[in-house]
Amino acid sequence: MHQTGSDKTAGNSEDLVRIFDNVPDAVVVVDSEGLISRVNRICETMLGYDAAELVGLPVEVLVPPRFREQHATDAAKYLATPERRPMGTGLQLFAVRKDGSEIPVDISLSPYEDDSPYRAVAVIRDMTERRRVEDALRHTEQELEDQRRHHAVVADRERIAMDLHDGVIQDLYSIGMALQGVEFETGDQEMKGRLGQLVDAIDHVIGDIRHYIHRLRPGVLAYTDLRSSLTLLAEELHQLTGITARTDIDPGVAARLIPNAQVILHSVREAVSNVARHSGASECVLRVTSDGDWMIVEVVDDGHGFEPDKGASSGFGLNNLRRRLEPAGGLTEIESRPGFGTTVRFKFRSLA
Repeated sequence: MHQTGSDKTAGNSEDLVRIFDNVPDAVVVVDSEGLISRVNRICETMLGYDAAELVGLPVEVLVPPRFREQHATDAAKYLATPERRPMGTGLQLFAVRKDGSEIPVDISLSPYEDDSPYRAVAVIRDMTERRRVEDALRHTEQELEDQRRHHAVVADRERIAMDLHDGVIQDLYSIGMALQGVEFETGDQEMKGRLGQLVDAIDHVIGDIRHYIHRLRPGVLAYTDLRSSLTLLAEELHQLTGITARTDIDPGVAARLIPNAQVILHSVREAVSNVARHSGASECVLRVTSDGDWMIVEVVDDGHGFEPDKGASSGFGLNNLRRRLEPAGGLTEIESRPGFGTTVRFKFRSLA
């Protein structure tokens, strides 16, 4: 059985209708007056209208109210000389749904080139998901840029903090120890007093710098090598005062004390400063050990000793030592009596 010409035409028309309705984008056909002549099924789904509701309405019904006046002018110009091109190049376009909500769209325009009353075809693509992805990508890119800037600032602050700690503080401490050596050797009491004031001033400056370091990067000294630092401290004490200084350090305990290394070193330095200035010692030992539930750091000297109850108010800074360790959960003990040397002990609960 053969298909007649009219049957073929009818079949082709039906196929075209099916194709028209199954195009994945919304299609709006407009006549020369700018009125909607036909829409496909996707347009109905996308914009919430039935086709019968749109046919005969000006195309501006699909344009946001704020753009309608300008769109009517632009549409009249386009319909006078239609051509194939994208609409609103470089602009963000929106279509209005029946419920008044807006969706971002991309629109391509094309002339309808036959003798029908149709004048132009608008293909409308819903860009909601693409815009969402683009917005998410922009947000991610902004977050990455913010993180990059933050990391750059942190790195710069870390560099400054370490320069202050490894350079300036170490230099100031060496100067203070040198002054203590002169103070230890001089017999001029007035000069001894003035040197003591200078050492106190340097200690105050070191404290200020440590405060600045903490603000630049809290915990910047958290990875201080406690064992090496205590060894260096003993060497400096000997070089600058002549006091025989040695260390007795359990490396395992020193490693476990690393989280408190900053406060320990500051406290030990103050204790060593007291040895250099007040003890009259010939020998000093810096010791790190453990005893049951406690990890212990000690500064032991064989000097002339003192009565701890009186020493708290005699310039030894014992109250400062106690207060410094409290926030870190440490305890300070001082054992001394006249003629039998002094032991300053810093204790931390074992984490094991």
